[in-house]
Amino acid sequence: MYIKLVNGTVDKYPYSFGQLQADNQQTSFPAEMTSNLLAEWGLVSVAPTPRPKEDHTKTITEGQPQLVDGQWVQVWVVEDAPAEVIAARTAERAAEVRQTRGALLSSCDWTQLNDTQVDRNVWASYRQALRDVPKQAGFPWNVDWPIAPK
Repeated sequence: MYIKLVNGTVDKYPYSFGQLQADNQQTSFPAEMTSNLLAEWGLVSVAPTPRPKEDHTKTITEGQPQLVDGQWVQVWVVEDAPAEVIAARTAERAAEVRQTRGALLSSCDWTQLNDTQVDRNVWASYRQALRDVPKQAGFPWNVDWPIAPK
């Protein structure tokens, strides 16, 4: 990943060698570009940094790289998400959790049939715990899934 500098200021980011070729179609470039040759064209590598941990209450975007101790580094901007975005993310997550819960319930429907050779009461308790998942304090972001009986 590169940054294109013009007179020491950011012109384009992100920028690639392919974009350099497209911007300079009348120029023949060597197959292997050295960092010095790239720098002659204003391209400087940007050191990647880890993306911050996702959080439904935050919006994470990539910002403009910053020059730190002579090296351009990737920057992440973390901002509080608007209430409507948090609500939408929460509703989407709740739907995903309910879908998983529904699949788990469906996969053990057979345990409640009269002719099964399992302890139906133990399985009924497990199934009730699945139904109670939306009542958990951390729902839908922190779900403590019940363990299916053996």
